[in-house]
Amino acid sequence: MIDAHTHILPAMDDGARDVQISEQMIECELQSGVSLIAATPHFYPSIMTPSEFLARRDESAERIKDHKDHVLLGAEVQYYDGICRMDGIERLCIEGTKLFLLELPFVAWDSRVIDNVSSLCEREEIVLVLAHIDRYFKIQKAPMIEKIMETGALLQFNAEAFLNPFSRKKAIAMFEDGLCAMLGSDAHNMSSRKPNLAKAKEIIVSKTSKEIFEKHERKESEIFGINN
Repeated sequence: MIDAHTHILPAMDDGARDVQISEQMIECELQSGVSLIAATPHFYPSIMTPSEFLARRDESAERIKDHKDHVLLGAEVQYYDGICRMDGIERLCIEGTKLFLLELPFVAWDSRVIDNVSSLCEREEIVLVLAHIDRYFKIQKAPMIEKIMETGALLQFNAEAFLNPFSRKKAIAMFEDGLCAMLGSDAHNMSSRKPNLAKAKEIIVSKTSKEIFEKHERKESEIFGINN
């Protein structure tokens, strides 16, 4: 399995607070069947420049360099109006890929958000991925969700969408339809938000089939450029 969204780097954001927690999270992932972890700390454009962020990220990653074979460095980029014109946007992609993980606003979307997402999808140097799309289902109007999905951006679902009985039915239906391009734990720690992909896999397989989950894994590996 690939965990496409984590906050596993030590002392980088509101995720792992130190190396010990970071290493515990990585070990938990590996023991649960995750072989590749995308470390995607928050990048807030209003707080720092991409260069400042990357310097901090590299310094943090150096502290867990023993795990570099299992961790890909990336970012969860906060949306802002005009992000579609951001220079050097590809520097924030998950390393070795064109995957650009974008966190959309948690306020009502408007046509500007749709336009920015559409324009990002047209940029050749990136492949746009919308982070934890499932978290918006209850707070955004259905037409806006549909318009976002029509842009062609890849959708990343959090494991929690399948663990929560209130969101499970919709998440399973979208998974069966092949709309879930990536799964992520969005793990932040080893207490309230620990790695949980294995539990999500168990539920998905029980509600669909082993074959459907394996098809998803093959698709996700292809997106990450991994040859099975």
